[in-house]
This record gives sequence, structure tokens and C-alpha cells, in this order.
Amino acid sequence: MTVTYSNPYYGFYSEVSTDQYEVNLNSDSSYNFSFINSMTDWENGLSNRPGSKLYINFSGPKFTLYGSRGINYGKFRIKFTALQNAETPAVLALDWQTIDCFSSSFSDNVELFSKLDFEEKDHVAELEVLYEKNIGSRGNNIKISKYSFSYNLYLKVGTELINQTDNSFAKIGGLR
Repeated sequence: MTVTYSNPYYGFYSEVSTDQYEVNLNSDSSYNFSFINSMTDWENGLSNRPGSKLYINFSGPKFTLYGSRGINYGKFRIKFTALQNAETPAVLALDWQTIDCFSSSFSDNVELFSKLDFEEKDHVAELEVLYEKNIGSRGNNIKISKYSFSYNLYLKVGTELINQTDNSFAKIGGLR
């Protein structure tokens, strides 16, 4: 499921849910979850297998990742790569960050990671479930439910040339 809405601070802001993995938002880009080994390592956005990977594509500048926290939850790491055009290779936008999903009480669909100042271009986030976990954790579960991002419409701003050959303007309200 994909929801796109507007608010005064973010312009267009979109959410992509794990309920539907392949989502096309009718632009130059497609926004989805790409679960590596989805049949064995992930089930509806949940993995308990260290080494499981997930790729997420989005457009910047704002990105927020949502999932679950609880006593059976472990850690994952995430890094971001900014995509360039055909002549320029991809560039590392943010190196590996470790996120701990352990909590003494269960909560679902909470913010796990947020960054609001990516460049306004397409990015790929790579997420990997870690063997390492919090000392109080009973498992390595990682549950990713959705992500939000600022939807880049790829609008191109043009220029308009006003060619005024004489210095007169039309009358407005009887004034000249």
C-alpha cells in the first residue's frame, strides 16, 4: 500500500508499506522493498536470520524507517547511496549506522531511523540484520513495516523571457 499526501512542511510525502513490495508512484522512479532471499530470510518484513538483507529505494531529502521494537529484537545496520546519472557513479551518502531494536516492551510501527537532509535525488538504502544484539535481547528479530520519504516529482523549472519592445504597459484601472 502506498499513500501520498501533502502538508505545509514536507510538500509531497509518501509512505511505502511492506504490505505491497513493488510500488510504482508514476514518476521516473519506482519505490519498493527488495528483500534478498525473501522466501527464506524474510516473511512480511520480518527476519530473525543474521545476514539477511533488504534494499529500499527512495528520493530525498527526507527519509524515515518504521518497524518493531521488543524483547526478541536485535540490531541491524543501514547505509545509504545516492544514485547519479549514467555518466557519474553512485556516491556514498551515509555510511553504516547500527540501529538497536531491543526494548523491554513491544511496540509496532515505530520510528527506527530518520534523516531529513539527504540530497534531493534518488537513493538506495541497504539494510542488514546483524549477529550482534543487545545483552538483554532474546532474539535477532528485525521487523520493517514501512518507510516514508519526500517524493521527488523531478520537476524542471524553466525560464521565461519577457520581450518588451516598447516601454508602455496596458492601462490598469484607468492609470497610465
